[in-house]
Amino acid sequence: MESIKDAKFKTAIVSTHDCVNPSWGGGGLRTRKISLELVQRGINVYLVAPLEEKVLADKITNLHISPPSKKYSSLLSTLRFNLQMFIKLSGLMKRTDLVVIHNCIAALSIPLLKKFFPVRFVLDITDIHTKYIYMENKVLFNRIAAPFLEKVEYSIIKTADLVIAVSSAMKELLISKGVKEEIIKVIPDGVELKKIPSCKEEGAEMRVLHLGAVDIQHNVEVVLEAVSSVLRILPEVEFLFVGGGRGLEYVRKKSIELGVESNCIFTGKLPQEKAREYLQSSLIGIIPRRSCPANDLVTTVKIFEYWASGTAVISSPLKAIQEIAHDRINILFFDGSSEDLAEKIIFLLQNRDFRRTLIGNGERAAANFDLDKSAKNIVDFALD
Repeated sequence: MESIKDAKFKTAIVSTHDCVNPSWGGGGLRTRKISLELVQRGINVYLVAPLEEKVLADKITNLHISPPSKKYSSLLSTLRFNLQMFIKLSGLMKRTDLVVIHNCIAALSIPLLKKFFPVRFVLDITDIHTKYIYMENKVLFNRIAAPFLEKVEYSIIKTADLVIAVSSAMKELLISKGVKEEIIKVIPDGVELKKIPSCKEEGAEMRVLHLGAVDIQHNVEVVLEAVSSVLRILPEVEFLFVGGGRGLEYVRKKSIELGVESNCIFTGKLPQEKAREYLQSSLIGIIPRRSCPANDLVTTVKIFEYWASGTAVISSPLKAIQEIAHDRINILFFDGSSEDLAEKIIFLLQNRDFRRTLIGNGERAAANFDLDKSAKNIVDFALD
């Protein structure tokens, strides 16, 4: 049998735990782009992922798998998901010479299957998911299980033939955990530049947007805590929270407790294409994740969507975001407190010229993060 290095790849498995079509977030969209790019190279693709609709393209075989549930035990749900994955992949591996998995949640069975099937395993990582378990410190089982689960995640990463990291901060972490530097390539997230609306609606200059999920790692509460301070100076400002998540109901209730619910709009969970429409409704976008080991590794997709849509960005100073953004040039960093966030929001709302400069620089920065180019770079690396 020819070696993996010398093989001409004919068939690939591409998989993720995120819904790919429609995509509900960056992971599903990134996976879909990788699949389509592989097809462009003449490679047949088995797309094994949550699929509410088929990805319609020649050479793609759509294989739906139920996603992990976020309503119940995330650990049990992940194990159940990977049992489905093992069953699906076991029947496909003998027909496959390349496996591309987005994030370790979908890769639990790959180290075992690799022992029996000589495939190239490419792992595309945009999150180290076990890092988020440490943030759920109220759950005793999570605190006990987290160190073991983290070791499992890194052991999966070490079995990959090639690893794609979303930031240099992530690459440095992986190297410190024993992943070989020569198999890692940094390829940032990106944005579908042609699909992002750039025209703003009337009234956008008095709206502030949080785009994306509302879970513990997103720290959306700090935005709500800033609202009352903003309203004391500018009572007409509206805050848009576009997305669902386990923390959404808590955030809704908190807006009522703080007496700011009349200035807050919550859309609930939306497909990514629908959520993007709200980029037309605001001139300021917030990334409130607090700096911590889990969050410092990621850039988030929303920064690129904000930039591309002509939306001024205020963000906490996450390490990965600092790699690609420059304070007061194409982003405005706040120190993590609600007081400083409120001051930065008021400053941007009241300073049109500075806001325009920030927006213009952000639009130019977005041009460097085209998701189609990222997908091409990922596939180039995977096939090299």
